[in-house]
Amino acid sequence: MKNSFSTLLDFVDSKSKITISMILATIGEIIGLMPYYFIAKIVGLVLKNNIDLNYINYLVFYSILAYVFKYLFTYKSTLMSHSIAFLALEKIRLTITNKMSKVQMGYILDKSVGEFKNLIVDQVSKLEDSIAHILPEFVSDVIAPVCTIIYIFIIDFRIGIASIASIPIGALFYIGLFNGYEEKMNNYTKSSNNMNSNLVEYINGIKVIKMFSEEKNSYKKFSTSVNDYHNMTMSWWKQSWFWNAASKAIMPSTLLFTVPLGAYLYMIKDITIESFLLSIVLPLAFISPLLKITLFMEELTFIKESLNSIKSFLDVKDMKRPDEFVDLNSDGFEFENVSFAYEDEKIIKDISFKTKTNAMTAIVGPSGSGKSTLAKLMAGFWEVNEGSIKYGGRDVKTIPIKQLMNEISYVSQDNFLFDMSIIDNIKMGKIDASYDEVVKACKKANCHDFILSLKNGYETTAGDAGGKLSGGERQRITLARAILKDSKTIILDEATAYADPETDYLIQNAIREMIKNKNVIVIAHRLATIIGADQIIVLKDGQIEAKNKHNNLMKSSILYKNLWEKDAIMNRSEVV
Repeated sequence: MKNSFSTLLDFVDSKSKITISMILATIGEIIGLMPYYFIAKIVGLVLKNNIDLNYINYLVFYSILAYVFKYLFTYKSTLMSHSIAFLALEKIRLTITNKMSKVQMGYILDKSVGEFKNLIVDQVSKLEDSIAHILPEFVSDVIAPVCTIIYIFIIDFRIGIASIASIPIGALFYIGLFNGYEEKMNNYTKSSNNMNSNLVEYINGIKVIKMFSEEKNSYKKFSTSVNDYHNMTMSWWKQSWFWNAASKAIMPSTLLFTVPLGAYLYMIKDITIESFLLSIVLPLAFISPLLKITLFMEELTFIKESLNSIKSFLDVKDMKRPDEFVDLNSDGFEFENVSFAYEDEKIIKDISFKTKTNAMTAIVGPSGSGKSTLAKLMAGFWEVNEGSIKYGGRDVKTIPIKQLMNEISYVSQDNFLFDMSIIDNIKMGKIDASYDEVVKACKKANCHDFILSLKNGYETTAGDAGGKLSGGERQRITLARAILKDSKTIILDEATAYADPETDYLIQNAIREMIKNKNVIVIAHRLATIIGADQIIVLKDGQIEAKNKHNNLMKSSILYKNLWEKDAIMNRSEVV
């Protein structure tokens, strides 16, 4: 509990406000006990036939006043704690998303969207009650019962013992709730992540699902994950219902002990009627906060799991990069005996090469040879396991991420656009770009005319992930963004992989505009586009099989010649 609270407090900026909220909640709870005392006094006066209306009116007035002040203090405490809670949740979510920009991109790609949705939305949301209620109210819900119990013991220690007799019995049943908790919580988290992932996949892929009439199979996959989540949750609750019901039924049953004992002590004249009534009424006052404590303890188990999930991600190793920019020369990339393994599979094996300045280096090879992995290593998605990658004469590990990103434009086959205007998507390449600069970049990318043909022109919304535009349109807008960025180095990772011949022609023209006087690395999809490359690297099974210009490779590399012939056949079939 202490660890959970201290971890939560790390995200609370104003700890003094939490303290004030605790104090207000505690004062409210203590004031809230007073009406029970006043009511017992009134009933005692009535039973003794000692009816003083003025005195009773005072007691009633003070009871009402106590309730009013209780709720005023509680209201102020809750208002403060909720304000603190929402600021803390904002800080947690911003911390997580900031962390996402610092860890290796490969780690992010390895996780499903559903897992991050569950982490950033669901797990963080579970912390709201803990900050808004548990942190400020836990102390008050402990102090108020303790003060009440002490007062009952002052009245009569025997009644004091009777008033708390049901608590340890109820606590024994409560312990049963946590039997096998860790395993159940792990299963719950897994089933929740699986359901979220399948939901995101189902929604994002609905067009493909309908196109290929896969509604039944895809829906079955999603519905199965929902049923698994439902069955797992229900199974857990069914195992807990008896223990939960028993503890909540037994723990408040103080009257089973205090009434008979109090009645006996009153009959033998050991206590007064007021003491007898207080022994009945006051335990009722501390049962409510006591039950809240049991609920808080139950919630703390969920909170601990949520905090563990959050902390587990925040503890992921960052890509270590300096903050201060460094001097770079005009050289491009240099790979020195680079090897890279993804999990246990070695994808890149002892590769060495240099990219030429103001020239094009093309990387080709069969599917699975490691081409895209090589491009992603250049773009800083991962850190190499062995060897080193240099850029501008420096090891990339010594270059700040922001500086490296300023130097490089990376364009992949996955052309992601944000759900905002086209001009805002393009200006992500240069935030302070003028309208004329954007238009100039779009003309070079061969997308200016089609943008103007849209209903709202450059202010047209691209849609979720650019869904309102065709694949070729997204590709050209992505290229316009890269052209506007005007980086020294361009990495094209199969940027035309999904383009039709007409769109491919337009994109190739855009690429020719973009790569003038740049260091260009192309992961080639259509080999005809890289005939004039200054250097072509042929990969096979993560190793360099050959390296030369096109004409030389056609003579010296059987693999390259075979790739070229297959590519020529495929391109002819596309044209037909």
